[in-house]
Amino acid sequence: AFGSKHSTYQPTKFELYNKKKYFYTMKRIVTALFLLAAINCTAQDFKPTIGIDGNTFGPLQPKDFVITVQEIANIPSNGNISFRLVQPSGLTYTWSTTSGTAAVNGGTSTNNGVWTITKAGNIITCTIPSITALGSSIVGFTATRNAVVATNTTMNITAVITKNSGGDTNALNNTSVLQTIAFFWQS
Repeated sequence: AFGSKHSTYQPTKFELYNKKKYFYTMKRIVTALFLLAAINCTAQDFKPTIGIDGNTFGPLQPKDFVITVQEIANIPSNGNISFRLVQPSGLTYTWSTTSGTAAVNGGTSTNNGVWTITKAGNIITCTIPSITALGSSIVGFTATRNAVVATNTTMNITAVITKNSGGDTNALNNTSVLQTIAFFWQS
């Protein structure tokens, strides 16, 4: 019987080759997984999220929103952390240079005073010197729908962590998008 002490079965060269190839492939996969785990455990990982109360805007209606940048790998930042906001043509963004409270979720404390916020064209760049391990920082903005935007127009609020910002090596979670909708509103 196959597998007994007295078996005379001898695997073919093809079977031995496939077995060796299988174990070599498995060894490479396991090595790659360990390397990925080591990279993920030793590198910062920043993730942006967008908070807003409702995603619809009436004409000229201002609405606060916040961007929360979180460090999720339990490693403090290594240098400045930056993110970009692209201002769609149908919205105008404004912000305070001091910390305060945004009208989001019943009042959200913002850290605008520790962020450097600049605008070039329709790109807003926000930079902070550091974020602690598992820490976060919140930036508050006000978006106002422009009067000429047609009803049912969709516009995205998009926040993107700048590549390698603060030591971040995981680009898979560096973008947050919130779709907004313009609606007809009469006062």
